[in-house]
Amino acid sequence: MRNKVGGNRPAAEKLRVRAAENKFSLEIVELVVASQKSINVVVDRIEENQPLDVLVNNAGVMPTDLTEAYTLARVNDAVAPIQMEFINRVMPVYLKELASA
Repeated sequence: MRNKVGGNRPAAEKLRVRAAENKFSLEIVELVVASQKSINVVVDRIEENQPLDVLVNNAGVMPTDLTEAYTLARVNDAVAPIQMEFINRVMPVYLKELASA
């Protein structure tokens, strides 16, 4: 979750409360999918010692210029490689965890 102690803190707290009420183990980690450094930190942490049961990627893609000047291909060229990098690094860890369960 991006900005989990700032603007997204209420949403993070709501998730923690629901997890506790339902006796789920939940850890919300800071992740900025547009940052290779952030991706590396999260994936390294997962690989080291954190089981991964669920990954939710709800990152929005929003052009910041005249939207009529953007094509889908242009947006995908800018964002898709970063998101795919994260998925490609996390999926083997997830599948390994799943196989050992």
